[in-house]
Amino acid sequence: MPDTLVRLDDIPGWIRQYLLDVELGRFAGGFAYLEPDAELRFGAQVVTGRSHIKRFFKSLIAPLILKHEVKEFWDGSPVKMLRGHLLLAKRQLPTDIISPPFVEFLTVSPVMKVQEIAIVVGPIQAINGADNSYS
Repeated sequence: MPDTLVRLDDIPGWIRQYLLDVELGRFAGGFAYLEPDAELRFGAQVVTGRSHIKRFFKSLIAPLILKHEVKEFWDGSPVKMLRGHLLLAKRQLPTDIISPPFVEFLTVSPVMKVQEIAIVVGPIQAINGADNSYS
């Protein structure tokens, strides 16, 4: 296991698929890479199990339009790190966009199955005078 993360130019296809699945709320191919007992840490919340993670994301994303803008991808063998911004808008106000930064860590097994996801988002910044009360 390496002691450091290495910045790479390309994000692996399976990670791109996972991000797209979250954005679209479809939880298809990208979620096949999660272990059945995977654990999600989203801020202070902990969700265990692939099916529970899908439900959590579905309820979180349902009222939103979401797009990941990944600025950096780092690989440390079992640990993958993404850093960037989200573009978020409420479905009923699609032009009121906020753009919080995010950092996401994926810990994978030797067979490339995600065992743990850790996500931190924020602080929230309004774009175009958007209402930033997303709580």
